[in-house]
Amino acid sequence: MDVVNKVLIIANPKSGSFREHLLNRLINKVKEKFGNIEIKYTKYAGHAEVIASETDADLIIAAGGDGLLNEIVNGLYDHECFLLPLPFGTANVFCRELGLSNDPLHAVCSIDLSSDKKLILGKMGGRYFLQMLGFGFDAATVRNINLNLKKKTGKFAYIAAGLLVLKKANFKKLTFYCNSKTYTAYHIIVSLGKCYAGGFSLFKDFHYGYFGVNFIDSSSRFSVLKSFGPVFMGGTFSGKQLFTDKLKVSGAEYCQMDGELFFPDSESNIITLHKTDIRIPL
Repeated sequence: MDVVNKVLIIANPKSGSFREHLLNRLINKVKEKFGNIEIKYTKYAGHAEVIASETDADLIIAAGGDGLLNEIVNGLYDHECFLLPLPFGTANVFCRELGLSNDPLHAVCSIDLSSDKKLILGKMGGRYFLQMLGFGFDAATVRNINLNLKKKTGKFAYIAAGLLVLKKANFKKLTFYCNSKTYTAYHIIVSLGKCYAGGFSLFKDFHYGYFGVNFIDSSSRFSVLKSFGPVFMGGTFSGKQLFTDKLKVSGAEYCQMDGELFFPDSESNIITLHKTDIRIPL
């Protein structure tokens, strides 16, 4: 795909750092580069997935956060197109993983469609994810986010939710199987990249094309603090880590998928890689 004939902007006006005036400036920049474009605003949870599944655009621009991107890739997973994520969310983890500018206008101006990479997604329970799954502490933190506080304070809301979870949560033992071995853990993060919660890192070095698995095999709150503490101090996750191309997780009632809650059933706990024809401009 060398020529872009149709551009679609999907915008979530409820995203964490969404600003109407900034989006309008962005729209003008996109028109300068590509001519006529189509703009659609999401109106309810899951709307972006419907929009993406019905489009024949060559370039889809996502003006929102990681949750919006998750919906879009679940609508696009079997399409051939370009996808440009822009940082209008709270943490913008995937944008940071790609090394995109935190300024949406600068990111648009630096689009180079001649340099791209095909997107590899993770899949669990019939749904795709582009950055990570979290079980245990990570999932419980997302579940306890105060949305009003998140809108006002951004990433601070995650810290507040995490502290609340550490104080009250009773974590259950999980089992996961990969690389011909069975492991037990209370907290698991399955990642397709090294970035976490915005500008933090889980890994010093990441083996792209595989899942990076971070896990804690103790139920103590001290173990959570010890493992995640270095991440928020500019270091990396200090719990156990491994890499794999497939795993199976048992015992989880729910998880977070790209920052949104997901409730897998007992038959949908196998996590696999999925190659796509979605191309990310670099």
